[in-house]
Amino acid sequence: MGGRLKLCPSLAGLPQLNRDPPHPEHRPPSIDAGPNQCFWHADPKDNFSVKSAYASFDKLNWGEKDHHWLDELLTNQVHCVRHIGSDSSCSICNAPSETLVHILRDCPPSRQIWNNLVIRYNIHTFFEDPLDFWILHNVQACFPCAETNDSWSIFFASMFWHLWKRRSTYVFQQTLLDMDTTLHTSISCSRCYTDIFTRAERRVIRDSIQIKWNPPDEGWITMNTDGALSHDTRQSSVGDLFRNTTGECLLAFHMNIDISSILEAELGGIPEGLKLT
Repeated sequence: MGGRLKLCPSLAGLPQLNRDPPHPEHRPPSIDAGPNQCFWHADPKDNFSVKSAYASFDKLNWGEKDHHWLDELLTNQVHCVRHIGSDSSCSICNAPSETLVHILRDCPPSRQIWNNLVIRYNIHTFFEDPLDFWILHNVQACFPCAETNDSWSIFFASMFWHLWKRRSTYVFQQTLLDMDTTLHTSISCSRCYTDIFTRAERRVIRDSIQIKWNPPDEGWITMNTDGALSHDTRQSSVGDLFRNTTGECLLAFHMNIDISSILEAELGGIPEGLKLT
């Protein structure tokens, strides 16, 4: 194992969960134990994270039905189905079954907000559609939303997220936000999303222009100059280069000069070069 302690090599075979994983007989070494420290094989840097744990699940040969659980929001009803909870009732209104569509649409506080909007926009089947069609129909809607001055689809997605966040805040922090706050937060976020999309569409694509040296006319000489100033040491220098029509270097020099600004550094080489002509 190259000096490392691998506690549970059977993790690679996670589908075979009918046997108990091996347990260490002694306390595992400290994370400061150098080459003998514990490590997590599913992460390139050997550090455990929830993201890498789920990523290791995703690489297993799951069936399509079994794989769906990774993408499912954990309502109380889902907790009971997976046998990780015993109470399927709604955390907010105590309805018998807390499904996703109940949290987002049918729970009385959510329904009251939606009902005011549905009457205004005349969405007849809003409370009748099944979950998948309900979400798809609203995120593809093209009519405007008066509250946000943008499309209904963006506002719906924002409201969708903040209703779920409201429920999670209550479950994990025992803080229940009032619906007016949830509504106004959704409106603000929706406006921000629209502003970002609008600015991206208006972004001007600038053509890049290559700046290069151009030869002078026959019989002429070009003088190119540049300067630099160090902000730390306040030392500055300039340099000049003289070339003819064919690009042949006729004369070049650089020197330190006493200047105090970048503009003076850029222009300082001109008078020094003219002294040589």
